[in-house]
Amino acid sequence: MICPRCQNPIPDNSESCRCGWKERIQRQVTTAYDQPRTDCGYDGCNTEAFCKVKAKTGWLNVCDRHYRQYHHDKAEAHCANLGLDTQAQRRQWLQDHWPAMRAYETPREPGEDPQE
Repeated sequence: MICPRCQNPIPDNSESCRCGWKERIQRQVTTAYDQPRTDCGYDGCNTEAFCKVKAKTGWLNVCDRHYRQYHHDKAEAHCANLGLDTQAQRRQWLQDHWPAMRAYETPREPGEDPQE
């Protein structure tokens, strides 16, 4: 291919020349509306999926409701493995293992914070 501006040879796989000329390629613009709809992977759910989660058998497309349920079930299983049965036990475990959680121990009135 020859550059139309400077007449220098251009390699076949290149789209531009050293002189600054660049080949204008018409690219097809796609939008979210052009994409096919993907339904949630749970049986009987006809809601559109918005993300994927890693399941035992591979990746699963899920809607918002099932995404929240998936993570809730994982959290419940984790708490059961730790032997945390009540909300008070879970809250105490968080305070012991996650120091940032201590900031939420007691509710404060406006103006009580050391920082504004």
